[in-house]
Order: sequence, then structure tokens, then C-alpha cells
Amino acid sequence: MRNFTSKFLAVLVVTATFTACEEDGDLAGTAALQTKAAELYLQAEGRTNQIFSTIDEGFKNQDYIDNGTATLSNGATFSNDLATNAVNIDFGTGINVGGDLIKGAISLDQQGTNYADNNAIVVAQLIGYHINDSPVLGKITIENKTIAAGPESREVTVEDFVIQEEFKADSINIFKLNTATKLDWTAGSSTPSDITDDQYEVMGNSINLPAFENDIIGTLTPAGLAYDVSIAITITEKLVIANSCDYRIVSGLSTLSFGTTSTEEADEPFLTGGTLDFDNDDTGLCDQFARLEANTKTGGSAGFTLSLQKVD
Repeated sequence: MRNFTSKFLAVLVVTATFTACEEDGDLAGTAALQTKAAELYLQAEGRTNQIFSTIDEGFKNQDYIDNGTATLSNGATFSNDLATNAVNIDFGTGINVGGDLIKGAISLDQQGTNYADNNAIVVAQLIGYHINDSPVLGKITIENKTIAAGPESREVTVEDFVIQEEFKADSINIFKLNTATKLDWTAGSSTPSDITDDQYEVMGNSINLPAFENDIIGTLTPAGLAYDVSIAITITEKLVIANSCDYRIVSGLSTLSFGTTSTEEADEPFLTGGTLDFDNDDTGLCDQFARLEANTKTGGSAGFTLSLQKVD
């Protein structure tokens, strides 16, 4: 099976450097909201990839292929309803998955007879889905774009995927994600039972999000504020993901920008945009660092060294 890990995009800001004269108050204000938007984007991206991994594993599970039902590596039940041809992934009242308690179900609508067929489509809807008692909403569409003599390929479109973060009692940040990407396996397709040799490239596919100009759009509705903060990301150089790398991302480059729905000048984003480079030293080797270079509204720049989490 393929293991499109739920953690491969999780990063932590560890150091920051600035040029020009920037005010600490600005950095702690609107920049803090932008940092939170980026943090929740990475979390939401990870959750969608966790669901994709579960779906991909289920359809390729030999027990499911032979018998119409299987228990997946995360403990969920993957089964087909012969009467309706619907497929359900059931976590029941709760299963511990990598330290998270996941409960609820994912309903899969198949358009096509076989997940492995070119142009086959699976639409996933979350039903009572919770992670650590926090509700998760949204729809994920997966379309097989594998062609003869080409790499195994999927288009993944995420629509209105919503996660919540309760950082103190009665204070909840809400984050909504819309993305369109295309995944091409560059290694590991011929050994479906071995996930350690899987490697794939991730690129943008914004044509599948006609309402947006970017591959990835995230919107944060912060607790206690009357306006939203947005982050827009375009993948400019393919992300290379290797399961043999402890930190998964080997290389890749994206551009990003920030926005707000507020009309108040004081609420304008402090960081206006920048680039995120997962191979800043140009070695193409596995390491835990990425580099965010951002511009500020005062004409300066801010550089952030990001540390990727090790994936077990």
C-alpha cells in the first residue's frame, strides 16, 4: 500500500531573522495570526493526506479485493455494501491512530467500477468524523489519472475541509482548506506491499479549483475577531516526497501570500508573501529544514528556518 503520511507537511518555526527595521508589536500582532494560519494549514493538509492514505490503502487491500471487507493498518474497517455499492470506512466510537483518537466514518461514493481504472473517481464525505473530540468536516475527491506506460497518478481535490482548534475554554479557531494537487509516483508502484521505497512528486492542479487562482487556499477565522486571515499557496517546483526520508519532504518550492477580510489598515498582514523552500541548500538530500523567506508591509523581509517533524 501507499503510505501518504499525515505528518509529512507538519513543521515548526524554530528561528527567525529580519532585515530592515521591523516593530516587535507588528510581529506579535498580525504576523502572529499569519503564523497561526500557516500552522493550521499544515495541520489541515496533514489530516487530508491521512484520509487519502486510508482510502488508498483500503482499495488496494487484498482482503477487501477478495471479500469486500478488511481491517486496515490503523484499525478501521473498510467494507463494501453490496446493496448500494457504497464503501464505508468505520472508526466506530474511537480508534487510537498515531496518538490521536479518531472516531466516526468516511463514506465513499465510487464513480467507476475499479479504483485502479483510469478516470475512476472516489468522493469521500466525512460523517460524524472527529479527531480528539474535535469535529472535522469536508469533501475529498480522488481521480485516477494513471495512463498507459505512465506513473501511478491521482488528482486530489479538497473542498471546504474544516478543522477546529480550541486553545482555551470557549475560544475556537476555525480553519477551512481548499486544495487541488496531482500526485505522481516516481518509485514504489511495483512493490505495493512495501511502503519504504515509495517516492512521489506533488504538484499544483488549480484548474480543479476554478473559483481560485492558487493551488492551495486556507482561511482562518480567529476566535474573538470579526475578520478572516487567508493564506494562498502555489507550488512552483514539485514537492518530492520519499518514505525513506525520516522527514519525508526532500525538496520543493512554493510561493505564498497572505490576506484579510478586514478593511482596517491596522489589520493588514505584516507578512505580505514569500517563498517556502524545502531544499534551501540545493543538495537534494534528506534533512529536517525548510526556509521561509517573506516580505513585510514596511518594505523589509523576514527569514524563518523551519524544522520538519520526524515521522515514525
